[in-house]
Amino acid sequence: MKAAICSRALARIFLVAGFAAALLAAPAFAQKQGGSITVGQELDISGFDPLKVGVYDTSANTAAAAIFDTLVTLDDKGQPQPKLALSWTHSEDYKTWTFKLRPGVKFHDGTPFNAQAVKENFDRQKDPANKCRCAFYIAYINNVRAPDELTVVYNLNDPQVNLPALMTNPSSNNVVHSPTAWKTRGDDYNRNPVGTGPYILKSWTAGDRIVLEKNADYWNKGRPYLDRIVLKPLPDAQSRFASLQSGEADIVWDDEADADNIQRAQKDPKLTVHTYVGSGAAVNAINTK
Repeated sequence: MKAAICSRALARIFLVAGFAAALLAAPAFAQKQGGSITVGQELDISGFDPLKVGVYDTSANTAAAAIFDTLVTLDDKGQPQPKLALSWTHSEDYKTWTFKLRPGVKFHDGTPFNAQAVKENFDRQKDPANKCRCAFYIAYINNVRAPDELTVVYNLNDPQVNLPALMTNPSSNNVVHSPTAWKTRGDDYNRNPVGTGPYILKSWTAGDRIVLEKNADYWNKGRPYLDRIVLKPLPDAQSRFASLQSGEADIVWDDEADADNIQRAQKDPKLTVHTYVGSGAAVNAINTK
């Protein structure tokens, strides 16, 4: 279980701005446009290029959910719903999945999002020459084809009945990067990511903050609500909680390892604790070669 602790005034804004899995969840109440929040994070993000960082940690996942999009998202009931992909079908043996993509979407650099971009993201990570640690998590996918501009076909090694659900997490494998950006920026791409998401990287001061600003051309019109999000690395749990109490941060993340802080927040009338129970797994990857 994870807990998001935030000031009462910003609680609803946070939930609707929808960080992590619920970045663009439909609101159950009227929302106002504008404003900003500062998020205290557990870790300092090292970068976003899968070839450089391998897999995203929890803090990178949070930022990636704002900068990038995935093909599929989960609704409040945990069911796969369209995002960059509008629909999908599978073969009788569940080894081939075909996704129809959303037309008219562009990356932050103005280049088009299409099936070729999805295929290039996969091929780059799967290529043995790139030696990406992220390849371990897509080993079950044999290849990806792009038969036309808005159709992507995943050919799997074995049957996979829940592939759409596996593609919802904003991980280094699932988010879609701009091929043009990583090709033109080279090593600098790691700290200058380009996606299709609701927020664009404005600035990045190592060890201090990442500033994300609203994507005015986002394909989901009317979203996001917030104009700006500031991500601050605060690795020490007590310092992170103190930043919330002082107003330096509007929201912080904690888990069961920091139960004392969660209990303190529950007793503080100025703070609100939001909890959720989600599915997941702890993975220990062992190199046997």
